[in-house]
Amino acid sequence: MRKICLMAAMLLTGVLAAPASPAHAAATCGGLAVTITGTAGDDTITGTQFPDVISAEAGNDVVSGLGEADVVCLGPGNDVFNGGAGDDLVVADATADGADTIIGGDGRDRVDYGARTTQVNVSLDGLVNDGAAGEGDSIGADVESLSGGSAGDVLTGSPSGGLQILGNDGNDTINSGGGGFYQLVGGAGDDFINAGTSTDAVSLLGGDGDDTITGGAGDDTLSGKAGTDTLNGGGGNDRLAGDDNPNDTVGGADTLNGGAGDDILQGHAGNDTLQGGTGNDQIDAGAGNDVIVGGPGDDRIDGSDGDDQSIAESTPDGADVFFGEAGTDTMSYSLRTTAVAVTPDDRADDGAFNEGDNVASTVENITGGQGGDFLFGNDLPNRLFGGNGSDSLNAVDGVSGNDVVDGAQGTGTDTCTADPGDTIRNCP
Repeated sequence: MRKICLMAAMLLTGVLAAPASPAHAAATCGGLAVTITGTAGDDTITGTQFPDVISAEAGNDVVSGLGEADVVCLGPGNDVFNGGAGDDLVVADATADGADTIIGGDGRDRVDYGARTTQVNVSLDGLVNDGAAGEGDSIGADVESLSGGSAGDVLTGSPSGGLQILGNDGNDTINSGGGGFYQLVGGAGDDFINAGTSTDAVSLLGGDGDDTITGGAGDDTLSGKAGTDTLNGGGGNDRLAGDDNPNDTVGGADTLNGGAGDDILQGHAGNDTLQGGTGNDQIDAGAGNDVIVGGPGDDRIDGSDGDDQSIAESTPDGADVFFGEAGTDTMSYSLRTTAVAVTPDDRADDGAFNEGDNVASTVENITGGQGGDFLFGNDLPNRLFGGNGSDSLNAVDGVSGNDVVDGAQGTGTDTCTADPGDTIRNCP
């Protein structure tokens, strides 16, 4: 066994490790020039008090860092790395290279399988179950960050938490492991990202691809980025964004579910479906023709650009505000079985009796439910659709020919009033 130990005094006097072969003279690890090189045998290598770049080479090596941020390539063999106090980076080879044991120690440590092109399955739990199939690596729970490769990797964090898990390319499955991770990032590919049972605030980011992202019990931030994504906030007061840029004009048809808590949902571009869930939510649908369900609670809903539809729950669910903005927008009470009264006039007097919804004057169309509804228009081109029940529909605004009043082919007898030239359908 060869022992290579570099301390500060040795460096100052110019005494280095055993000479590297010419093939290693320009070797790099993690993109950095190697400062300590092992041999082809079973080495014991101890770094210096300065940041080291260590290439252990072949053999069953034992590598120990000291107090600084070291970069380490272990090489072929069944190696052991003990990081010590610094913020260390261990870079895995491009192919399975032995059953390695990684002990992070103090500091913020990372293990990087980014060079791998075949699947790795890694859990930060200290068990001999990591790397490629049958590789037998063991990554400790004291490693704070983990990076996958370009295949569909399965990456699981530590129950004690950490900093970041990064999937990189491929259709990855990323789970926090129950611990509080600052950031879970899918990268390119169709990824499944889950904060699990974490109660901490976690940032979950998709990337290019159709991602499924699920928050935990904390106040999480979820972003699908490009692609057609599904975001589930879970518990906590979460922030969900279908795309990462509100100024984009093209985006995926994302599905955002806020879950419990007072959530903020931003659809951005694309024809999105947004559901606030329970809590007092703020929903901005963004560009595109969106479908919005506020859910129980006092919600603020902004349709923004596009032809948007806000759908009320089947029973009174809070005092909601719906702003239509640009496009032709619809407030629908089609799921209701009891009467509603609606006038798009910026007053909090819409919905069921004492419900206190506020359908803004920027909303054009109103759809009733199964009861005897009272639907009124405004000075925009309106479409009033009564549904079942004996409804009263009134589109009189002093402007001829711009409204459609439709009693629907229901079971009731409807009363329809409009200006000359307006279209009246399915009314006696």
